[in-house]
Amino acid sequence: MRISFYRRLVAVALAFPVVGLATPSPALVLTNCDGAGFIAGTTCTLGALVANRGAIRVEDKVFEAWGYVIEGIGFSVAEGAARAANADLVQVQGLDSGGPVGLRFTGTQSTFEIALGGDDGDGQGGSQLSAFRYAVRVLDPGQAIVGNVLRLTDATVTLTDGTDALLGDSTALAQIAETPTAAGGDPLSATAKLVGRRQALSQSGALTTPFDDDEDSRLFAMEGVVDVETQVFLDLALADFAGGSLSGLVRLGSFEQRFAQARIAEPGTLMVFVAALALLVLHRVRRDRRPAPVRRGPRPYRRPRPGLD
Repeated sequence: MRISFYRRLVAVALAFPVVGLATPSPALVLTNCDGAGFIAGTTCTLGALVANRGAIRVEDKVFEAWGYVIEGIGFSVAEGAARAANADLVQVQGLDSGGPVGLRFTGTQSTFEIALGGDDGDGQGGSQLSAFRYAVRVLDPGQAIVGNVLRLTDATVTLTDGTDALLGDSTALAQIAETPTAAGGDPLSATAKLVGRRQALSQSGALTTPFDDDEDSRLFAMEGVVDVETQVFLDLALADFAGGSLSGLVRLGSFEQRFAQARIAEPGTLMVFVAALALLVLHRVRRDRRPAPVRRGPRPYRRPRPGLD
């Protein structure tokens, strides 16, 4: 029985179902906080990850190569604030649910916080800048990172005046700036930086919240390894004028960084599929070009010649 060209094409397609399809990995979070090896667990401190060259594995992604960015300072620097942020008070948790896999950073014991005010609140100001970096790597060679999401999950900014006096020109800001780059340091897109921020602003006595951007995201070309630099910036500035009692609070409780991925076609499988398809097409072309056989009818009747019987 002859098999048609289209049936052969369907058979080839069914023989290679993995091209372009992603197989989800089992839910799994492992931690290597002390550098001794991965164990079951979900959370490390940022200080331990940097000091011990630790890592967190979430399904088929590994978050590793942790370090600080601010040259000569380490993790954080504060100007006018009560204290700098402490990396040992920042919990880093692997996330394998609620969206693409990633990390949640939580500042415990108010490490990401500036609070100023009281009778001497007027004219006060303070800022806090903390910065760190890490690399995220996909273990499955058939997968690649194609996008990044930054989300503020807990942040508070307030400006208050207990005497109903004008707030003046005061501001309270909590901001996360995340910059993903390729492994060699090249930007992944023209607008690669992701920004999430909350701000309360007072100008001439009018209190507004011009920025309330809790989430930002980017898509970029497929990458097996992505370097990530994150800056946490808190700023509080209270106006200086007589007759008021200003106070303000900037607090960042937690934020998330998640990374989307997609399956890439395996070169060997794709080449076999293309070659098989090409052979089928060539077979069809040759068959269509083959000349049709000449059909001969019945031989004509010939009368016997006299004298030959």
